[in-house]
Order: sequence, then C-alpha cells, then structure tokens
Amino acid sequence: MAYFGPANQARDYFINLGYEPAHRQTTADFLVSVTDPNARIPRSDLALPAPRTAAEFASAFTRSDIGQKNAQSVDIFRAELQADRKVSEVYVKSAREEHDKLARAGSSYVASLPAQAAAVMLRRIQILRGALVISIINMVYVFSVIYKLFAFAHTAGLPSGYIFQGIVLGTTFLKEPASTNSFFSRSGILFL
Repeated sequence: MAYFGPANQARDYFINLGYEPAHRQTTADFLVSVTDPNARIPRSDLALPAPRTAAEFASAFTRSDIGQKNAQSVDIFRAELQADRKVSEVYVKSAREEHDKLARAGSSYVASLPAQAAAVMLRRIQILRGALVISIINMVYVFSVIYKLFAFAHTAGLPSGYIFQGIVLGTTFLKEPASTNSFFSRSGILFL
C-alpha cells in the first residue's frame, strides 16, 4: 500500500517522502506517476533515498503519521465491530427470515423459483389488464395474420406449405444482429 489517507494530504505526503512533481503537473498525475517507476522524479536534496519498491512504500507508509492514524482508526473500527457482534447476528437472522420457505438454504435469491414464476405471471396479467383493449386487438390481429398465412400455405398444397414455412423461418435470421437484442423479434415467428 503506497498511501491510504486524506486526499488533500496525499501530494504533500509524497513530496515529503522524496518525490517531486514535474513542472505544471496536476496532483492526480503526480500521484499516478509516483507509483510508476519510469515516471517518478526523486528529489535530489534528501539524505536518504526515496522508496522504490512496493515493500519500501508500505513500510514508509506504516511508519508515517498518516499510517499510524490509519492503523488506529482500523483498530477502533474492529473494536466497535466486535462490540456490535449482536447487530451482525440480528442482520443475519433477519436475512434468513426473509427467504421463502421453499427457497434453497444457500440460495442468494429471496424467493423460490415457483414464487418467482408466480410473481412474473401475476405482473404480466396486471399489464394485460391495464391495457386490455390493446392486448385483445393485438391478439386478434396476430391470429388473423397467422390464419391467413396458413390458409394460403394449405391451399397451395402441402409441399408448398413446408416451403413457405421454411422461407419464413429462414428469414427470421436475415440481417439480424448477432446479439441478444434480436431474440425478442425472432422468438415470435418460431412458434409457427
């Protein structure tokens, strides 16, 4: 770890560590350049050399005031976490209670597969009820078009019906993108 502390102190930390920013270099670019061995510029006025390896950066950070404050805040957090063990136990218990009784114990899903299917079907029924007239008109139109297509295919003779269905099925993949976006438009014709 090269640095983990307040952002407004990062530039000064690395300057004091032994690196200098390039002329007109932004703080963000300077902080990135310090981690790149080919881009960092060591200060020449220091008696001790600046850290060069990841281990040297880590040890310099743990010895610094910011590193000490960071370690103290981590220790305080861990102590509070140990004291609040009851809070985490209550959370785990509530998460288990939220799971459906039919859901697998190790499943990350709250609802079981049948409950999910029931919820999806209920939502679809609600959508259809909300636009009932439009849904009926669409179904009548689709079924009338399909009926006319099959009636034409059957009057032209049985082999021509198969040819017609083959043409319709074959053209579903014509000039369609090879991605999942085109699945919806293809799936309607596949029920023929």
